[in-house]
Amino acid sequence: MRRPTGGRAILHRHELTYSLALPIDHPIAVGGIIESYRRISDALLSGLRALGLQANADRMTDDAHLTPVCFETPSHYEITFDGKKLIGSAQVRRKGGMLQHGSLPLTGDIADICDVLVYPDEAARAAAKLDVRAHATTLVDGLCGGVGCPPLKSLLVEHISAAFGVDFLARLTSRDLTPDELAHAEQLEREIYGSDEWTFRR
Repeated sequence: MRRPTGGRAILHRHELTYSLALPIDHPIAVGGIIESYRRISDALLSGLRALGLQANADRMTDDAHLTPVCFETPSHYEITFDGKKLIGSAQVRRKGGMLQHGSLPLTGDIADICDVLVYPDEAARAAAKLDVRAHATTLVDGLCGGVGCPPLKSLLVEHISAAFGVDFLARLTSRDLTPDELAHAEQLEREIYGSDEWTFRR
């Protein structure tokens, strides 16, 4: 599926994702993409460090080498641990609004993404897996132990709330999709996002 923010391939499995949608003049969004990236990364870092993970988010100083795998190369202020990318994020700005979303792999083999990409041969696939493992990691690998999703979500929301001075916890409502929403999602998958015309368009 194509993301409105663009970017390279991500395998959505064994992960925690986040998204943040704001008007372009919101204090979190002002100053451009890189500056807002830094603000959001600082908030996420606060939660991760509360778990005992000494992660970092720095501005990149050189051009990244291009690969098809999103997690192989960090961008400005994306979160890393021990030099390896931990959270992949992307942002888009349109029609007076900003959307940023990201993915935090929790466990498993970070190189599994290579199993669903096209390579000239299996030797190239194996080499790509080694490259991904050398440049990306998961939360469990960083912590050398396990952490549950519900406590992690609450912890990150708590620290994001503190960083931005907003009581997100008081505003959050947890619910399942309605039958109409599920039907609409299935229609979009069938007619648009699941079609070869959409997937392979240039």
